[in-house]
Amino acid sequence: MMLYDDDIWHPTLPTADRLMSGRQRSEEAPLERVLKCVISDLPSSDKPRNEMSKFWNDIFPLDDLVSLWSLHVPDLRKREVALKGVRRDGGEYFKRFVSVGTAAQLKKEMEKHVMRELHVGSVYSKECHLAKSVLSGCVSVGRELVFDIDIQDKSIFGAVSKDDLPACDFAMRTLLLSANILRASVHELFGFKHFLFSYSGRRGIHLTVLDKRAFDLSAEARAAITACLSAPSFKNDPRLLFDVITPNPSFGKETKAAIAVAHGQLLKPRGKGGVGLLQLQRDRNRFLDLLFDPKLLKWKFDVDLAASTRHAAIDTKSGEACMAVIKKRVSVSRFFENRLKLVLFSIVWPVLDVGASRDGHLMKSEFSVHGSTNRIATPFDLRNEEPIWDVGKCPTASELLAGDATAIEAFENGKRVLREAIERVKTDVGGKRKRD
Repeated sequence: MMLYDDDIWHPTLPTADRLMSGRQRSEEAPLERVLKCVISDLPSSDKPRNEMSKFWNDIFPLDDLVSLWSLHVPDLRKREVALKGVRRDGGEYFKRFVSVGTAAQLKKEMEKHVMRELHVGSVYSKECHLAKSVLSGCVSVGRELVFDIDIQDKSIFGAVSKDDLPACDFAMRTLLLSANILRASVHELFGFKHFLFSYSGRRGIHLTVLDKRAFDLSAEARAAITACLSAPSFKNDPRLLFDVITPNPSFGKETKAAIAVAHGQLLKPRGKGGVGLLQLQRDRNRFLDLLFDPKLLKWKFDVDLAASTRHAAIDTKSGEACMAVIKKRVSVSRFFENRLKLVLFSIVWPVLDVGASRDGHLMKSEFSVHGSTNRIATPFDLRNEEPIWDVGKCPTASELLAGDATAIEAFENGKRVLREAIERVKTDVGGKRKRD
């Protein structure tokens, strides 16, 4: 049974009647058993709660985020903010359309309960809480264009468990290459200039376009952009994506250069910040198993080609040399030559969560704490020529509260990235106004 009150939902506290529902309510049910059930549902310690409250009250950079949310519409009351956390009595809550005018007022709302996550949505034509009524005429008028890419959607070599954090961290190297390609494509095709990368806290990356023109996009325009950037998968082999670059002349030098950088990073050894796609023998076998899928080896020529390529590639000294051998061997077969290109394309091309780019969608705010990893959703820089970021250095809330110097440095760097992104947008807008 759930109670709804002022858009806060929470499980009801257990009572004797509820715990004994379905049983005979009589002296046969000991009171001690009921009390034990009630007590077991209550928090065992207030320490984790106090620590989390300290992070949100003392460390969370609310003022910087309010500056971000107010870039294009200064009236904060029109921006939807949603709060998720734990009530004082132990029940969970999730409250949407929190309408506040200042950072101080929002902080008071956050202090009412133990915060877990903060989500941000669209800007509305009136104070956002009026959007709950269909008669108010309060409608969404803008939102930053956000792209969400996730490791779970890049499973060309098999799924990566969300519970295996080291595996997620390693897969993040490839996802960073996809994020860099996405930025290059969005800039080249649509002319957007201001971007903010942020880590989700476990296995995702958000790319936020901060341009005013992107903020004003209609729902149809957002859908058209994501459709243009989305590569459909093959029906007979869902691991591979269609090449959307070759048939579309709108993709030019910038996108192709980002893909070339990504292919170089794929072959670079792991010790040098690369992916190490063909570094070890097991890596090469995995790659060749995908390239020469047994279902495709229908003719003796194909079987012989697969065997000779594998024999020659396994003995090479580096990933670059291994790829050179593979390319040379498959050049005698147009089918496998094209399949090799599709495999490499599918590894690095971004797969978008289309829903995240829609107007009205709620996204977890930067610097929120991930509930499973305790990591902070940290903004970061990504260079075009070498798209590398060490996800292992992402700070956790516990490290920040303990005063860990490395974590504090990483957290402050994330704040710097956010502030610089905001300043670039303000400078660009100010310059346009002066020219006009």
